[in-house]
Amino acid sequence: MRADETLSSDINYRLGEGLRIANTGIYLGGYATAGYDNLRSSTARAGLDNVSLFVWWQGEGRWKFFSEFDYENEQPNSALDPDAKDHYLALERLYFDYALTDTTNVRAGKFLTPIGRWNLIHATPLVWTTSRPLITTQIFPTNVTGLMVNGTLDAVRKGVEYSVYASKGEELHPNPAQDPFNEVLGTHLTLP
Repeated sequence: MRADETLSSDINYRLGEGLRIANTGIYLGGYATAGYDNLRSSTARAGLDNVSLFVWWQGEGRWKFFSEFDYENEQPNSALDPDAKDHYLALERLYFDYALTDTTNVRAGKFLTPIGRWNLIHATPLVWTTSRPLITTQIFPTNVTGLMVNGTLDAVRKGVEYSVYASKGEELHPNPAQDPFNEVLGTHLTLP
């Protein structure tokens, strides 16, 4: 067996499923987005908007781990402040999941606030419209640190998905641009 055959057998990458690190159960994934602005009132700009890295572990049992680190680079608005730069290394998610049953999970840690479509899938390549609605960034924080029970009610209308979550307001690595929850108790339902 050649050395390159051994190396390729240890690298197990599938598009959409991440890069599996040998037989550890650890996976790496992510995405990056770039932007280009060419407005009449300012000079053209190109830049890296964000880079997200996912690290997760999925073993043979009921436990799972997931984390997302996001380098955010908000482009300065030359009309407001041409020298403004907003670079931030965000801890978007860091949680453990425990599968109580095939349809019910318990999550502990920092997770995306389950409000609407925008917070559940917030990555730029996967967005529902060309720009994110203002209400999704100004009314509530995008993350919450606490506990959540989520799953599917298969017996009700072809599988209603639900999330019930709570937090005392202590945020893991809070984003300085957001006002975190003081306390929260919420629920989210997805109807088929």
